[in-house]
Amino acid sequence: MDDFEKVLQRYRAVGPPDDLRGRIVALTPARPERSLAAWFASAAAGTAAAILYLLAGRIGDQIAQRAGDADRARAAAVIELGDLLGGGEAAHFAADRVVPRPLQGPPLSVDVAPDEGGGGRRD
Repeated sequence: MDDFEKVLQRYRAVGPPDDLRGRIVALTPARPERSLAAWFASAAAGTAAAILYLLAGRIGDQIAQRAGDADRARAAAVIELGDLLGGGEAAHFAADRVVPRPLQGPPLSVDVAPDEGGGGRRD
């Protein structure tokens, strides 16, 4: 261990050269150039993001309103059909099963081919 310490004593830590700061400062411009195009691009992107945010909110409200209208129309149809079927709990349960629900999202593309029994099957 003493040999190792003798080797280490031959070396000592030194800082950077004295003129390093001067060389770095000389290579950098005094004030960074600000491009008007960069500011314009940032402002345009921010404006576009704000417009898209507002439009998305408005479209979301319209979708929710239409879905609510469809749900209310279906509920009215279920009540009316349940009353026509006798008005009891079983009649309203049957009406709930008979009245179609509004589609949520785009319809699925499913091929329906007739089978041997004359009905259809889903592939």
